[in-house]
Amino acid sequence: MTQLRDLAEGKRDLLMFDPRRIKVDPGYNIRDLSTPEAQEKLRELARSIASIGVQQPLTVRLKGDQPFVVAGHRRLAAALLAIEGGAEIKTVPCIAEAKGTSEDDRCADLIVSNSQDPLKAIEVAAGIKRLIAFGWDNAKIAERCGWGSTQTVDNYLALLSAPEDVKSMVRSGEVSPSTAREVVRKHGDKAGETLANAKRQANSEGKTRVTTAHIKASTGEFQATVPHIKLMLATLQKIATDGDEDAAEMARDTLEKIGVLKKQPNGSEAGHRAAANR
Repeated sequence: MTQLRDLAEGKRDLLMFDPRRIKVDPGYNIRDLSTPEAQEKLRELARSIASIGVQQPLTVRLKGDQPFVVAGHRRLAAALLAIEGGAEIKTVPCIAEAKGTSEDDRCADLIVSNSQDPLKAIEVAAGIKRLIAFGWDNAKIAERCGWGSTQTVDNYLALLSAPEDVKSMVRSGEVSPSTAREVVRKHGDKAGETLANAKRQANSEGKTRVTTAHIKASTGEFQATVPHIKLMLATLQKIATDGDEDAAEMARDTLEKIGVLKKQPNGSEAGHRAAANR
């Protein structure tokens, strides 16, 4: 029976494999290496490997008579990229997967074994979805991943129910997972449209990341604190008392737009003054 050591180029404490011989299961890795950010990090890692080699061993398992990577997909991809660039890398260090490791254990390991370059929230959510397909409940997932609370699992799963355009913005880093979840909770099917408008607001300010402030600004939500509101009301009352009706109406209209004052049924002076004295 073929063993991993029989395939390795070196048989010291670590197994030394030619990286070009190590196979990858399509769709196994939950990390998305196709994004611009991931590609740049991959090139950076390739430059490091070309200079000093792979420092942290990959974990591999035997499938049929071929070694397959279990942990270390980025290191393997970067090593191959370094070879393409002319680096002379004949072998990379590997360790054998623990005997008896199940598919669901492998999936859980994908989630928790990326401390050096943490997974994106969408990637973690994909891993959680895979564990649920294996029959794991939220409590077991939370315990295995060290989160202590099922609320963390619920938060990740909420991202999976978000519209695809929302998930795309989360993947690209244009909006944080927590902000995206809140927008989906408040705006439902219109979450994508809401974030698109907020993105235009952010871009108009020279920003690339959408924040709650951009969302509120683009939806017309009022952001002032209670002291601000009181000051604005006092200013409106003073304007009206002093008799500058044009200024009073402008101020009143502004307060109506941001929801501090209710729109009056008529445009009479009495109506304006009643609003000012609330």
